[in-house]
Amino acid sequence: MLLHAFLHAFNGWLAQERTSIAEPYWRIEPDPLRRRADTNQILIGVGAWGSRQQAVEHPGVCLNNKGLAERFGVAADPSTVTEMVLNPPPELAAHWRAVWGKGTDLGRRLGELTLVIEDASPDSVLALLFWLAVMNGVPVESFGQPEVARWVAAVRRWELTGMVADNPHTSWAALLAALSHSHFAPLPSEKGRSYDFAGAWREALQFTTALLLQDIAPEAVPEMWELEAYRRAAALLRNEEQNYLRSLPRSTCLQLLVPMAGPEPRKDVLVDAYLTVETWPSGARKLFARLDRSHSPTQQGFAVMGVYRPDPRMAGAGDDMVVSVNPLTGINLLDLWRELERLENERWADQRPTGNARPIASYPAGTGYTQPWWDDHGRHTLLAAPRRLPDGRLGSRLTWPDVVNALWRVYSPLRRLRVEDALHAGSPIPIEACARKAYRHDDGDGTTKFLLGMCWLPNAALSGALFDLPSVQRYLAALIARQDEQQPIKVEDLPVPDEFNVLPLHGGFAILHDQGVLVFDDWRTERLRLPQLAEEFERVFQTLGTGRDVARALDALFEERTSGRKPRPTAAVLGDLATLRSRLTEAGYQYQPGSHWADVRAFRAALETRWCVGDAIKNLHTRVSQLEDAIRTASTLETQRLTYILSTIGLPFVISNSLTGFLKPWLVGSQLPPGPREVWAPTLFYFGVALILIALIHIALKRWLLSARKRRQKVARSA
Repeated sequence: MLLHAFLHAFNGWLAQERTSIAEPYWRIEPDPLRRRADTNQILIGVGAWGSRQQAVEHPGVCLNNKGLAERFGVAADPSTVTEMVLNPPPELAAHWRAVWGKGTDLGRRLGELTLVIEDASPDSVLALLFWLAVMNGVPVESFGQPEVARWVAAVRRWELTGMVADNPHTSWAALLAALSHSHFAPLPSEKGRSYDFAGAWREALQFTTALLLQDIAPEAVPEMWELEAYRRAAALLRNEEQNYLRSLPRSTCLQLLVPMAGPEPRKDVLVDAYLTVETWPSGARKLFARLDRSHSPTQQGFAVMGVYRPDPRMAGAGDDMVVSVNPLTGINLLDLWRELERLENERWADQRPTGNARPIASYPAGTGYTQPWWDDHGRHTLLAAPRRLPDGRLGSRLTWPDVVNALWRVYSPLRRLRVEDALHAGSPIPIEACARKAYRHDDGDGTTKFLLGMCWLPNAALSGALFDLPSVQRYLAALIARQDEQQPIKVEDLPVPDEFNVLPLHGGFAILHDQGVLVFDDWRTERLRLPQLAEEFERVFQTLGTGRDVARALDALFEERTSGRKPRPTAAVLGDLATLRSRLTEAGYQYQPGSHWADVRAFRAALETRWCVGDAIKNLHTRVSQLEDAIRTASTLETQRLTYILSTIGLPFVISNSLTGFLKPWLVGSQLPPGPREVWAPTLFYFGVALILIALIHIALKRWLLSARKRRQKVARSA
């Protein structure tokens, strides 16, 4: 049978199987831990081979390239399952033919099989397709033809490097990865969402078969909008690219110095790392991360990628925590693998299971642990978490933060950097041992700022360009703000870039943080003016302390005025405000910039901006003025109230008194001898006239205010 004839027959079976949703023609079981293929089972990418002495017998079919060399005595494991299918050991090929049987109808035989799989990767899909073709009489030699061999090469490139030859959107491997991963849902509790492995395999096989039937190159897939699988794959791949871009602000991006693979001593290579949490499985995220020249600070793409999948269904599967590198960079993660294994042994406290140890290249045969960290056949380009133990327990006791911090600890660009402590002198020390000088202001808040001074050694092996890296600058800022100088700085301790400023100086640079300043002499041509910088730091700190003292005093005065208690005399409060204003003026004069050097003055200005000192002093002056105005206004209103009382009440009584004195003879008359009228008549007249005048004044004022209000309303309406 020719390959195209088989593909036509298989495509027809797929179309028929797709219409039988209620009773599908085949069964698919995801089980990454399955070791043995039973009758009528095909294991793809899973299963164990054992060794020649302790072989694992498979009544069914096991398509797994891992461990093949040890079992059958071949030189090395095939790089992919597809290559294993096309060039198996003779005894294995004979076993396959015996299991499949002669003259078996393709549709009937497929309906009897159960696929046990780990995923729906391009290698697994193509391997099954080619294996079925070989079992149905397609000569192995036909797979050596150029139009078929390029598919084997594409799978090999994807499996070994995770990369594609050109544009991801025209790559069969990238399109297939996005297509198959769309069937994997993140939450098991959501109604209607579950891992649909059967759907993933059905669609992946249909897509691959359609491309093979049209002799399309796997790295140059054209637009095929008439093909439903292509339409979905293209849309899903674009969506994965968008998801990757949206994940960048929520991911951890670091710059690392990772050794090249090879013998010691190994050269370190500066690379970007992208560490993310993946809630929905992605098939092409690593591809977009590795090709991203825009968002990686080194503009070389993210060579290191770490993925944590918190889905509880992934726990213990081996892919819940994965760290990988772009193999094209030539680096590996051997040191990280050793550190992770050390941490596992530490967490297990000598109780780590060793029975039936999983064979990996990093441990000699017969040694190691039941579930170690996967070492990618000793290449250490992909590290995967230990799988679940046979008794159901998780094989790893590490968390994702443990893995991230181990990565930073092992490959931090500053892990071997030694400096001189410029403030305390002494011999060169590791950078994290550099002591801070604390400046404390004795106030209620206990204001404290820190100053660090470092001098780079002129014979340092590292390049000075290292200090331009965002991760290095974040680490230096963390040295200022750390709570415990005895504890190493973790990734979660690194401040975000918005929390500090980097200021170039003559002879070095400064990191300005809310908690203090780090000044670094990086041995440029100019010498760093550390004494002048330290002096300006202290001046700004003293100004800050004075400002906070004044702010607390103002708060106390404001609380006093609004508490409802009997206020102090206005003169006393205004005297306190005058004292506070003089303190602010004195601080501005006493702690004004004391250097004429441009970089030192720029340092002073940047530090005042970072700590908001300049704005704070201006605001305090404004607050003093506002409080003074408020107190004076209250005093003026009190005076006006007294004036109003005197003018509306006192004046009528004065007028009434004058009238009473003038008219008294008439009011009393010529009564002889004097009687009661001489007393009550003037008194009644006096109070009566006063009350009438008071009433007339109030009526006049009311009418005047009312007319004034009407005039304002009329002007407002006309406007």
